[in-house]
Amino acid sequence: MMKYTRVLFLVAVATQFFSYSTQTSAHHMQNTRNRRSNGLNKQIELKDCDYGVCQEVNDYPEEKIAKLVEKSDVLKKYLANQKKVDISGRSGTPGKILCSTMTQTYFYRKLNNTRDKEMYIVNLGDYQQGVVLETCVDDSSSCSSGNTLFDAKTKCEQRYSSRVLLALGKDSDQVEFDTFKLPSCCVCLIV
Repeated sequence: MMKYTRVLFLVAVATQFFSYSTQTSAHHMQNTRNRRSNGLNKQIELKDCDYGVCQEVNDYPEEKIAKLVEKSDVLKKYLANQKKVDISGRSGTPGKILCSTMTQTYFYRKLNNTRDKEMYIVNLGDYQQGVVLETCVDDSSSCSSGNTLFDAKTKCEQRYSSRVLLALGKDSDQVEFDTFKLPSCCVCLIV
């Protein structure tokens, strides 16, 4: 019976998360983090590097990447089609927020891929690859429903997903697609 209750709870949490996340306006995802906690919106200053990855780096090979992209019509078309998704017109009723989160669009220039190899991400001029991330404000806190739910303890936990981005290796002369593990959402768990 307890296992069935946990499954129902996780389904309810996922439904509430996706219902609320479609309500987030694109305006809040541009250059600031949006902190959602009990219905309050607060702006938080960004740092150049968060989660061990950087938006600005001193050794970014801008000229090399620009030349490699310009040589390839396929890459130019792919990068030109990287449009920002406007979700401000979507509708629905937001559910209860169980974990406080921050949502931000990042334009990283350096990341470690899933094989832990440092890569330069193609993000310059007209060629941008923005990544929308949702992170837990405090991934060690209990869920906002209280410390317990269904007579079980709860906690917020950061989840990650794999993203494919166009990148250049440090010692490479070829731009290629690679996979990166990045924060994707914050979930409420029964522990």
